[in-house]
Amino acid sequence: MNISNIEKIEEKLGRSLIPIQPNNEFVNRLQKRLVPQKTIQIEKDSIRFAIVSTFLGLFIGVLIVWILRRIT
Repeated sequence: MNISNIEKIEEKLGRSLIPIQPNNEFVNRLQKRLVPQKTIQIEKDSIRFAIVSTFLGLFIGVLIVWILRRIT
């Protein structure tokens, strides 16, 4: 298809299609349902796991440093 054919199709569609004005209430309700909420909830178990993992990592790091200093 060349450009003139595409322009002819666009003109024909422009003449045959009737633009509509959607109901604002419907559009707003639909937008609220489609757009994800911005609140993020972290489960308590995830927080506990993160805290325990952090302290365990720090403990192991300090233990390794202490062992290396005892060896040298």
